[in-house]
Amino acid sequence: MLFKGFRELDCYSVIDSTGTTVSLYLPKRQWDYLRWLLSQGFDLAAYTRTCDHRRQTLADRTVSLADFVSFATDRLHRLHDHCQTDCRCVVQPVFPSQIEQALDKTEAYFRRSGPDPMRWHGWTA
Repeated sequence: MLFKGFRELDCYSVIDSTGTTVSLYLPKRQWDYLRWLLSQGFDLAAYTRTCDHRRQTLADRTVSLADFVSFATDRLHRLHDHCQTDCRCVVQPVFPSQIEQALDKTEAYFRRSGPDPMRWHGWTA
């Protein structure tokens, strides 16, 4: 584990859009959520490949795979949390439409923000 400011980072190997295995550093809480999704049948390799493919379509080449996956995962987590309609502790599946919506919003955000170094305003930006 690495420490960057007060964010504890973990590193795992993932597959990028070219099929290459790369190391991806993300906050521990995001890896915890992704590991939970994996236990529910989520395809992490397809998710990271899609994130990398969408990232490569951006005009701003300074956006890293870790930045894109981190931002998309935060958005997906928020969308998934907000879809819970009942008050019981029943785990709802993450629907493909939620994944697409999170990726669409992430791609639109990075297109809009451009090479702004102060782009990290939080997931609601």
